[in-house]
Amino acid sequence: MSNPYLIELALKHFNCTQKELAQRLKVSATQISKWKKGEHMSTDMETTLCTLR
Repeated sequence: MSNPYLIELALKHFNCTQKELAQRLKVSATQISKWKKGEHMSTDMETTLCTLR
């Protein structure tokens, strides 16, 4: 299950672009876009995103 709002929250929290968030997470900017649209995000990635500083 994916929560597109989690990506939006991270973008606002870090005041960054999708590309910058992708770099922090070591994924492509395209993947960030897919998650924003509701595509599945692994539990591990959700955990990584929630613990990102």
